[in-house]
Amino acid sequence: MLQRTDIFIVPTVNPDGANYSFYDYNFQRKNMTNHCPAAQADPAARNSWGVDVNRNYAVGSLFDGYVGASANCLSGTYAGPGEHSEPESRNVIWLARTYRNIKFAMNVHSYGGYFMWPPGAYQAAGRVTLPRPTKAQEAYFLRSARTIEEAIAAERGTVTWPQQTGPVTDVLYSAAGNSADELWYDFGIFGWDFEVGNDIWNPATRTWEGVGFQPPFEEGHKEALEYASGLIAMIGLAADYRAP
Repeated sequence: MLQRTDIFIVPTVNPDGANYSFYDYNFQRKNMTNHCPAAQADPAARNSWGVDVNRNYAVGSLFDGYVGASANCLSGTYAGPGEHSEPESRNVIWLARTYRNIKFAMNVHSYGGYFMWPPGAYQAAGRVTLPRPTKAQEAYFLRSARTIEEAIAAERGTVTWPQQTGPVTDVLYSAAGNSADELWYDFGIFGWDFEVGNDIWNPATRTWEGVGFQPPFEEGHKEALEYASGLIAMIGLAADYRAP
């Protein structure tokens, strides 16, 4: 695979937010840039400061009238003061713009066991989404998803439910200004989103149980292994790619 593909790894798009979550507030979702005015800049609110980097992109954004981001600087989905206001989102787009051979991208989040692709946002009036992929492109998205999901399931038998596989707007919600949309619509990159943490079957209760945002290390390690298998399957798809 390494001989047939170029692989770009961004260990984390949000390093300062990740560092803060490790040591200060372990549910930090956003970066650490405080755009709040003085009236909302009390240090007691510091856990609510920052921009949701995956609402800061320029396609289907809050600023274009799409749903799923907030203009409130203390919101968990704060889009920032403008598109690409944050260096984190600009870095991702720089990568796509500089290396035009990139054809696949996977944005890894937690949690819920979702596998998704564009369109990822719709407008409030009439729930009009960003343009749908063609039938051939949609078939390729779905066919590829099945290949990747099979690799995930092979690790320990977890399931990515069919109702949680598909365009973001169909299976989850509208996420205005997300990275996969900009990569797909502006660069033609097949942009997928993992939500790691598939449900686990409990034979004692005979039910599927959620794993949560912050599972114990043993569970988190298992999730890392199964989704690493999914990423390797995606690299295989890239190596064999033929335009649909």
